[in-house]
Amino acid sequence: MYHFFKHERLRLISLGTGSIFKNLKTDYLKKFKIVLPSKDTIDKSTSLLKNFNELIYKRSKENQELTALRDWLLPMLMNGQVKVK
Repeated sequence: MYHFFKHERLRLISLGTGSIFKNLKTDYLKKFKIVLPSKDTIDKSTSLLKNFNELIYKRSKENQELTALRDWLLPMLMNGQVKVK
């Protein structure tokens, strides 16, 4: 359902009323038709998505570490404290 609502987000926002805070009536949500897959399909996709989410998390941590290393090393390269061969 997360992916469905993420996909429909802009349309749902356009249905909302209010100038500062958008309010969405539950009647609009009740009119949406959602196809629910079988339990087997849900289990398979959950396993696959879990693997992707774990990989995304791992890569995000690596990016944070590389960014920190760059931020530490770049000033030293620029002022000549470190040289690259």
